[in-house]
Amino acid sequence: MFRDTDDAMRMVQVRDLMAGQSWYDMVAHRLDPPQGLLSHWSRIVDTPLVLLVKAFGLLLPYEAAERAARIAFPFLLLVGLFRACAYAAQVFAGPRMAIAGAIAAALCSVASWQFPPGRIDHHAPQILLADHRFAAMADSLDPARAGRAAWAAAAIALSLGIGSRTCRSSWRWPRRRRSRTSCRASVQKSGSSPSARRSGSCSSRCLW
Repeated sequence: MFRDTDDAMRMVQVRDLMAGQSWYDMVAHRLDPPQGLLSHWSRIVDTPLVLLVKAFGLLLPYEAAERAARIAFPFLLLVGLFRACAYAAQVFAGPRMAIAGAIAAALCSVASWQFPPGRIDHHAPQILLADHRFAAMADSLDPARAGRAAWAAAAIALSLGIGSRTCRSSWRWPRRRRSRTSCRASVQKSGSSPSARRSGSCSSRCLW
């Protein structure tokens, strides 16, 4: 059982990679046959899943190993989320609040929504990396801990490698949400060329 189609498609991509599909071949051949569909997902999330399946496969049959990997992957990310929120609470509120940060993460609906067993798509890793980078950026403002800026940079680079949507500025979201429907209608009416998408207030960013 998969929680949604994203999880199922991620596992299909992992299976194809393990069956010999090239790392650089991002075509989902099971979709829109016979030519397949070019996937916009990166291989970064596939890598730990492949490693987990192979590790469990040393002791279990393939189906059981895959099932165990789909359970272990979000669990490990959830542990990382608790650690990241504890770190953020420590940075922003002091060492005594670290435990409170981990408890807040456990009580947050995101923990049960994006980190349950079987959830293997890209959202949970990006949430974890977002927590780490914000905390590390704030921590690096202390001259004695300036090296944490490298942690933040690594988290940003990895998150962008998983999906470029994380580079969007949050303040743009309300405006983009309100105008998304009108933007799409305008682009469809005026054409889908890059110049049409850039014209007026309908930038290509508002379409996704």
